[in-house]
Amino acid sequence: MGLHASVAKSLPAMTRLGSRIARVEDRALLTGEGRFVDDIQLSGMLECAFVRSTFAHARIKGVDMEAARRLPGVIAVLDIGDLLPHLTSPRLPLGFSLETVEGDVTPFVLAKDEVCFVGEAIAVVVAENRYLAEDAAALVEIDCDVLPVVSDPSKALSTDAPLVHTEKINNRVKRIEQSYGDVEAAFNRASHISACSLRQERGAAHPIEGRGVVAQYDSLEDRLTVWSSTQMSHEVRASLAKMLDLDEERVRVVVPDVGGGFGAKFLTYPEEAGSRVRAMLKRPLKWVEDRREHFLSSIQARMQLWDMEIAIDEAGRILAVRGR
Repeated sequence: MGLHASVAKSLPAMTRLGSRIARVEDRALLTGEGRFVDDIQLSGMLECAFVRSTFAHARIKGVDMEAARRLPGVIAVLDIGDLLPHLTSPRLPLGFSLETVEGDVTPFVLAKDEVCFVGEAIAVVVAENRYLAEDAAALVEIDCDVLPVVSDPSKALSTDAPLVHTEKINNRVKRIEQSYGDVEAAFNRASHISACSLRQERGAAHPIEGRGVVAQYDSLEDRLTVWSSTQMSHEVRASLAKMLDLDEERVRVVVPDVGGGFGAKFLTYPEEAGSRVRAMLKRPLKWVEDRREHFLSSIQARMQLWDMEIAIDEAGRILAVRGR
């Protein structure tokens, strides 16, 4: 029985509904008994590092992995071409309704022909330890043509703006219009109309523990066990099962103690899709991001630009709000 379970068992009986629920994880964490992804050690476990784009936008012409493969202690160096025969799609599955967005918008497991942000993974290096994997990753040479870049969302919507993804016809993901009540009537009878423009910069979550994943594949049972520092265990399981063409019952996702998330661990990432590499190599595999990787490749809150108008009556009551 784990420490969390033993603490929970020792708690007095209580009515759950309408009651404060006592925390069960504190004793383990305060006494140094917490177990995070990086604490998991499995026999024969390998570690990996990713070769990431140093350009915000570029077309990939070639990936030279030979020098990295010759480094002692390196087990494999793989790009998307090596993984495609073992995946149902080069992209991650969409984790929400298709009606929300149009077309293919999910990240590639590894970049194929084009990189669209600094930090996008192009290749993965598997070695006996993380140090060797990072040394080998530095030997991978990427031949590419740099493409124009746009990062300001207002400029990105201009008809002459560079395409963020050259396969798309424009940079708009989705146009959504919503209205509640008779907004025009409220503005027509307003005594005052106040207008303002709001700009909210991008934000990023920085938990003490970064992202991480350990995966072990049982070829006899055709079963994959994944330990992930995630806030969405069921989504990770569903995504991996779909991508690896496995029944969900054959994918087990274990979430150990998580050192913070704040939304950054609220979805499945390409690095978790590397579970297929574990199955290919028939040895457990670990990846834990460093802080630099977190800055480069973890999700961020989107920048928002708002032009707002507020309809107000003579008494100062807000009648309606409209904006874009």
